[in-house]
Amino acid sequence: MHHADEMTREKDEGEQRTSPPDNIDVPSTESESGSDGLPSTGEVVIVDFEPGEPADPHNWNIAKKLYVIFVGSILSINSTMGSSLPSNESSALQAYFGFPDGMQTVLPATMYLIGFVLGPLVFAPLSEQHGRRPILLGTLLLYLIFTMACALAPNWAAFLVFRFFCGTFAAPPMSVTGGSIADVYSDKVERGRANMLWSAATLVGPLGGPVISGYTYQYSWRWGFWAAMMLSGICFVALFLQPETLATKILRDRAKKLNKEKGSEKYIAPADQHRLGVLETLMIFMALINYIADAYGIFASSALAACAATRSIAGAVIPLAVDKMVSTLGIAWACSVLALISCALSLVPFGFIIWGEKIRAGSNFSKTLQNDPHPELELTRSISLA
Repeated sequence: MHHADEMTREKDEGEQRTSPPDNIDVPSTESESGSDGLPSTGEVVIVDFEPGEPADPHNWNIAKKLYVIFVGSILSINSTMGSSLPSNESSALQAYFGFPDGMQTVLPATMYLIGFVLGPLVFAPLSEQHGRRPILLGTLLLYLIFTMACALAPNWAAFLVFRFFCGTFAAPPMSVTGGSIADVYSDKVERGRANMLWSAATLVGPLGGPVISGYTYQYSWRWGFWAAMMLSGICFVALFLQPETLATKILRDRAKKLNKEKGSEKYIAPADQHRLGVLETLMIFMALINYIADAYGIFASSALAACAATRSIAGAVIPLAVDKMVSTLGIAWACSVLALISCALSLVPFGFIIWGEKIRAGSNFSKTLQNDPHPELELTRSISLA
């Protein structure tokens, strides 16, 4: 019995030596990898491609990559062909709509090309955010609709408006295709050759427009647009069969699927780690900088230096608490807390607008400044833009 009790005491002492006390934190290994083998940071699991993974567009086979070039080429031919499509139908359009001879005969091409300039400014950034395929499919469908509208236009003004929208929605392939090629070709030499093939195809479109309209002219000026619709339909089917090429879009969809399957919000794509409203932040920052400069007049440099120092201190200290906050609250509540703080701080500029002049009026120092007497007016304009 004594021997058994002694062995029990030794076993208990050994467990006490090897087990950590309750008041000591054991470092977590979750930051190294998630439960799914994915890279993880705290409760955030980064969804990324494995080396050599076939789903990565850079690792697609040659046939799949060539199909991307083919689809981009026919889309670009379809887009550029639209600009010259009515070139052989000027007399028929004039006879039907009854517009005067002269400069108006070139307006169908002019309105198309104006839209062609504006389209990429809107849709190229959207393709980088939401993926190449959805933007190209959506704009191609709208191009097809407005091409049909041109064929059915009731008057000259409506026809020109429809031509403008045709150009706007026809333009994305001219900018997005280059991005799609960059998505699938990581090697500079291969990417250059692919771009050369696509660029050569874009020259075919302006030559094909007059050929089509010259043939369909014998039936009706509308048939040129019906033919353009048919070609757009073929392009739509080809584009529909092409998978998404933008890696960030693929990874975001994968992360979204994992979150839905596991009922969590911890899976994110690498591109979403540091997403900020950069434009909005910059506009608000510039508005407040201008307000401080107007309010402090000749002492604006010192005031802005104090702001910069405060901003730098906050930038150095706040990140120290982020990991602890995320691990304690979870990513959803941690982001919600920051959002609530931002909502509260968003009232500060409006407080300056309402009470700023009264606050400055009570300061003897403010009365001695050679400043703008009403800087709140400029702040109101700036905040309204932001």
